[in-house]
Amino acid sequence: MVPDDREVLAFRLGEGRVGLTVRALRAGGDWVVVVTGGDVPHVGALALAAPGEPPRVLGRPGHREAEPAVPLAGELAALLGAAVAVAVGVHLDAITPSELQEVVALLEDVPGELAERLGRGGRRQ
Repeated sequence: MVPDDREVLAFRLGEGRVGLTVRALRAGGDWVVVVTGGDVPHVGALALAAPGEPPRVLGRPGHREAEPAVPLAGELAALLGAAVAVAVGVHLDAITPSELQEVVALLEDVPGELAERLGRGGRRQ
């Protein structure tokens, strides 16, 4: 649990080069979530969502993280009942198709895993 807005919840999903690091910071009643991983963690896209509002996204040219950032922000906003800003940056040099599938699956697990760790719901099935 995150007892107040001065603390960050951090955890890792997956292992090795395809693993993701997730950090969540409470910002009053809202959340800032950063998801990074791979060989070169970075910020490739930002998405902002709130319950009942469509997510908005800002992506860096040449980066593909906007695609997962939008559903991450939307699902997290719905699960947490708050506005959520999500930054995503995952880069794997010479990624294989199976590694890409694994990263996508891990990204899909982030909302449920975070909500579960915050005591706000369970993991997606």
